[in-house]
Amino acid sequence: MSIHANGKTPTHPFSQSPFRTRADFQEACEALLAPLVARFTPECSRVKIGSSTTRFDEGGAQIEGFARPLWGLGSLLAGGYDYPDAERWRDGLIAGTDPESPEFWGAIEDMDQRMVEMAPLGFTLAVANRVFWDPLTERQRGNVTNWLNSINDKEMPNTNWLWFRVFANLGLRSNGAPYSHSRIERDMDHLDSFYVGGGWSNDGPKSHHQMDYYSGSFAIQFLQLLYAKLAGDFDQPRAERYRERAQEFAKDFVYYFDPDGKAIPFGRSMTYRFAMVGFWGALAFADVELPAPLTWGVVKGLLLRHFRWWATQDDMFNTDGTLNLGFSYANMYLTENYNSPGSPYWCCLSFVPLALPESHPFWTAPEEPYPSAALSPIKALEYPKHIVVHRGGHSFLLSSGQACHYPLRATQAKYGKFAYSASFGYSVPTGGYQLEQHAPDSMLALSDDDGDIWQTRRVALDARIEWHDDVPTLVSGWKPWSDVEVESYLIPPSDGHDNWHIRAHRVRTGRKLMASEGAFAIYGCRSDNGRFLGPFEEKLGEGTLQEGQKALTVSSVGAVGIVELQAAVERAGRVVLADPNSNIMYGRTLLPSLGASLAPGDQRWFVTAVFAYPAQGEADGWREGWKQPPSMPQWLKDLSHMSDPVEEPVGPRSREDETQRGCRRFLSLGWITTGSWWHRSSYLGALLFNIGAFILPALYGTLVKLWVADIDPSLVATTDVYTYIGVVAEVLNEGLPRAVWVTIANREARSLESRLGLAHTLILFQALLGAIMSIVFAASAAQFAAAFVPHNVRDASITYVRVLAFTALSSAVEVAVSNATRALDKPDIPLLISSVKVLVNIVLDLLVVSRFHVGSWTPTINMQAGIRLGCDMVAAFAGLAYFVLSTSLRRHHWHGTWSWSGKTPSVDAFLVLLRPGTLTLVESAVRNALYLWLVSGIVALSPDYATAWSVFTTIRWGLVMVPVQALEATSLAFVGHAWGQWKAGESTTRKTRTSWDDIYTITRPALLSALIATIIETPLCIILSFTGCKSFAFFLSRSTSVAEITAHMWRTIDWCYILYAISTQLVTVLLATRPSWYLGQSLVSNLCYVLPWAIVCQVVELSPGNAWTYHGPVLQI
Repeated sequence: MSIHANGKTPTHPFSQSPFRTRADFQEACEALLAPLVARFTPECSRVKIGSSTTRFDEGGAQIEGFARPLWGLGSLLAGGYDYPDAERWRDGLIAGTDPESPEFWGAIEDMDQRMVEMAPLGFTLAVANRVFWDPLTERQRGNVTNWLNSINDKEMPNTNWLWFRVFANLGLRSNGAPYSHSRIERDMDHLDSFYVGGGWSNDGPKSHHQMDYYSGSFAIQFLQLLYAKLAGDFDQPRAERYRERAQEFAKDFVYYFDPDGKAIPFGRSMTYRFAMVGFWGALAFADVELPAPLTWGVVKGLLLRHFRWWATQDDMFNTDGTLNLGFSYANMYLTENYNSPGSPYWCCLSFVPLALPESHPFWTAPEEPYPSAALSPIKALEYPKHIVVHRGGHSFLLSSGQACHYPLRATQAKYGKFAYSASFGYSVPTGGYQLEQHAPDSMLALSDDDGDIWQTRRVALDARIEWHDDVPTLVSGWKPWSDVEVESYLIPPSDGHDNWHIRAHRVRTGRKLMASEGAFAIYGCRSDNGRFLGPFEEKLGEGTLQEGQKALTVSSVGAVGIVELQAAVERAGRVVLADPNSNIMYGRTLLPSLGASLAPGDQRWFVTAVFAYPAQGEADGWREGWKQPPSMPQWLKDLSHMSDPVEEPVGPRSREDETQRGCRRFLSLGWITTGSWWHRSSYLGALLFNIGAFILPALYGTLVKLWVADIDPSLVATTDVYTYIGVVAEVLNEGLPRAVWVTIANREARSLESRLGLAHTLILFQALLGAIMSIVFAASAAQFAAAFVPHNVRDASITYVRVLAFTALSSAVEVAVSNATRALDKPDIPLLISSVKVLVNIVLDLLVVSRFHVGSWTPTINMQAGIRLGCDMVAAFAGLAYFVLSTSLRRHHWHGTWSWSGKTPSVDAFLVLLRPGTLTLVESAVRNALYLWLVSGIVALSPDYATAWSVFTTIRWGLVMVPVQALEATSLAFVGHAWGQWKAGESTTRKTRTSWDDIYTITRPALLSALIATIIETPLCIILSFTGCKSFAFFLSRSTSVAEITAHMWRTIDWCYILYAISTQLVTVLLATRPSWYLGQSLVSNLCYVLPWAIVCQVVELSPGNAWTYHGPVLQI
C-alpha cells in the first residue's frame, strides 16, 4: 500500500495563494472570511464554528467567532477593497450592541471575555468607519458607544488585556463619540510599567518572567504600533516612544523566523498561527523607520514567506473551510481553556498591511530574502532569556527562565523546555501516565515511581545567560522534589558542528530516580507506506537506531538524534513512540531519548549532545554531521570535575585509583586557562590584566616622588598626605566596594543584568560619598596637615592638602569601578584606568614640573598636586565612561542617538550591597584607625624619621605590594565565582555535604596565588635587604640619614612581607565567601595584637634612636 493512496482534504483557496502581491493577500483574507458567512446567527451578531467549549460562556465564544475576523476585514476595507459580505458584520455590530435585540451581546462584567473582542471592534471602527459607523443611525451609534464605554469601570486582568479597553476608547474617539480619555491615560501608564528594555515588555506582573509572542505580534508590540498610528494626534510622545521600542524589538524578533518563513513556536496560544507575523505588518502600518539590516523588502519577505509556509499546512482547516483549533493540524491537546472554536481567527491581525495603500513602500518594495548574512548565527537575547540559533539549515532557540503567571494547561511544555524548533515544533502531554503520554521532547524528565508519573521542568530557578569562551550559555536550576536538584547548562552549536547543541545537567538526588532526556520529536512514519518507522534501513534511508549511549530517527522531514558524551556514564539510547497528537506540527512522532537510573545520594553529570537536521533536499545530507558529534568544552569539563571521557575507566575504582586521580586533579592547573589563557575571564588572563593595572600606579607613585625630589627633597613627606587622605577614604572605599566579591561576583545567583544593577548602584553611592569626603577634607586641610606633615613644611602643605582633598572623589569612583568590573570579569577596565592615569601624568609632569618643563615658572608642590588630581579624575571617569559604554548604553544606528539599556541604581540593590558591606566597613575602620594612630606618632618624631617612613612606604607600595595586590584581586574574583557556584548547588538542600573536592575547588585560586606570591616575594625581599633598599632610599630622598633609617626599617621586617603576601592571598577565601569570618579574624589580630602595641608606643618615651624598636613589631602584623 502506498501512502499516496490515502485520501486528502480538498485544497483550501487560502492555500492556493502564491502570496506575492497585495492582490494575493486580499484574496487570501477573503478566503478566510468566506466560510464564516454560513455560520452567522440570524441577526449576524455571532458566528458558531464548532461545539468545543471554554472556561467562559457559549455567547462569549460565538462573539469571538464574530469579532476576531474583523482584524482582517477592517484592514481589507480600510485599504479600499470592496468585500460583498461586509454588511453582515455591520449588522452584527448593530444587533450585538442593542439591548432590545435577542442577540444582544450582554452587559460587560468584571474580567469578561467580551472585553477581548473590543480590540478588533475598536480597531475596525477606527480604520473602516465608512462601513461600520457612518451608515449607523444616531440610536445605533449610541448603542455602540454605550456598550464599548461600559468597559471603562470594570475590573480587568493585570495583563495585555488592558490594551483592549484602550482600543475600545480609541474606536469611539476616532468617530467623535464619547469616550474616556482619562481611562486611556491610566491604562497606558500601567501598560508602560510592563516594559523591561530593548523593546521587550513582560506580559503581566514582573513576578513571573513571561515574554512570548504576546510581547510581540499577538498583543503588546502589535497594539503599541497600532496605537502609535491611531493616537499620534493626541499622544505624540508616547507614539514616538513606541516606534523607537519597535525598532529595538525588530532587531531581536527577526531571529524568531527562519529563511523559509517558519516561525519558532514558543509559549501559549499557538492556535493563533500566523498571528506570529503580525508585528511586521504593524511596522508598516505605523510607518516605522526601519533599523538596519531591515528594509521594506526584507520585512515584506518575512511576512509573505510566513504566509506561504502556512499555505502548505492544509490540515489547519475544518472540512467546511473554517480554521480548526490546533497548529499544523486539529489538536485539542495544544489548546488553552480560553480557546473557543473562534479563537484561531486572532490570526487575522496579520492582514493589517492591507489597510495601507498600494503606494506604500511595504507594497512597492521588491521582496528580499532573509538577511542571514547580516545576522549572527547565534544570538543571545537578554530579556526573554533565549539563545536563538540559525545554523546547519535549522532555526531553533534555547530557553530557560520563562513561565506563565497562572495555571495553564501544559505550561511546562509551552515554556519549560530546553529548546524549541521552527522545523520540529514542540510536544505537549496527552495524559499523565508513562513516558509516551508525557512526550518530553527537549526536556529532562524524572520519575520516582518506576516510570509511571514523570516530572518535567515548569519553573527554572536563577536562569541566566553566562559567557564561556565568548559563547553564550543558558544556566538554570530546577527542584522537582525537596531532595532533588538539577542544574542545567544549554550550549549552542560550535564551529564545525552546526547541527548539534549540548545540554549538561548536574543531578543530585536523595531518592531513587529514573531519568529520560529527549531530543526533538520528529515525524515518525515511512515515506513509502505511512506506517511507523522500524529499525534503520539503508535502502529506504529511514528508520530508527538505538544502541549504547545514543538514539537516532531519520524520516522524510529530516534526522534527530541524541548522544551522551561521557563514556563512563551509563545512559541507554531509546526511541520513544510518543502519543499521537502530542506534537504541534506532526500528529505521529518518535522521540530519540536517553534513559538512566539514579540511586539515593547520587550526584550525576549528564552531558548530552542533540542532533537536529531538517530535510534540505538531500536524502543523506544528515550522515556526515551525525558522525561528528561535538566534544565537551574545556570549561564544562572543568566544571564537572571530569577529564576526557575516553581516559575514564568504566567500572569500580580501587582506593589507590581514587587517590591517584585526586592527586592528579589537585596538581592539575588546567582550570587557570579555561578557554583562551589570555582572556580576561580566565585566572591567568585576569592576573595579567591585574598586574598591569597595579604596576602602572606603582610607577606613577614613584614618578611623583622623583619630580617632588627635584622640587624640594624636604617636601617628599608632604606627598604622603595623599596616602593619609587615601587611608581615611579607604575606610569608606573598603565598605561596599570590598563586598563585591560575595554580591556582584556571584554569577550563579544573579543574572548579568542584576549584577550590572548592583555595580551601577555601588558606583553612584560611592561617588556621592566621595564628593562629601572631598568637601570635608578640604575644609579641614589645616588640621590634616598638622596631624601628618612635619612642622618644618606644614604651612607650605595646606594648599597641597586642599587640592588633594578632592582625590577622595576620584578614588571613590576608581575603587568602585575597579572592584565592580573585576567582579564582573572585566579587569581590562581597571587596566584602562591605570594606563590613562600614567599616560596623562607623564605628559603633564614633563610639561609642568619636570626639569625639562616648558615656560619660565618654578615648579611647586602645589602644581604637582594639581597634576595628580587631574590625572586621578580623568582616569577614574574614563574608566567609568568605558564601563557604561561597554555594558549599559546602546546606540541607535538609524538616528545616531544613545539610550540607557542597563539596570538603573535602586534601593533594593543598595540593600543587597549593604549587608556584607557593613562588615567590611567595620573591619577597615578598625584597621585603618590603628594604622593612622601609629603613623601620626611616626611623623611627629623628626623630619628625617618622617621622610624615611615616606620612602619606606614608597618602596613597599611601589615594589613589594604590586604582585600581592594583583594576586589578591584575581584570587578574590575567582574564589567569589567558585563560592557562588557551590552555593547555587548547595543552598537549597538541608543536608549539605561538603567534600574535600568542593573545598579545594573554592580555595584553589587563593592557594595558587599564595604559591605565586611566595615565589615572587622571597627573592624580592632578600634583594632589597642586601643590595637595593638603601641606595633606592637615597635616590628618592637625597639624604644619607634618611636612607640609613629606611634601610634599617626594611631589614627588621622584610621577612614579614613574605608572610603578609601569603596571608593576604589565603584570607581572600574568607573575604569572598564569609565576610563575617573575615571581620572576626581581623578584629582578633588588630585588637589583640596591634592595639596593645599601639598603646605601648604612646606611653613609652620614643626617640628617633629607639622608635623603630617599638614601631617595627606592631607594623609586622
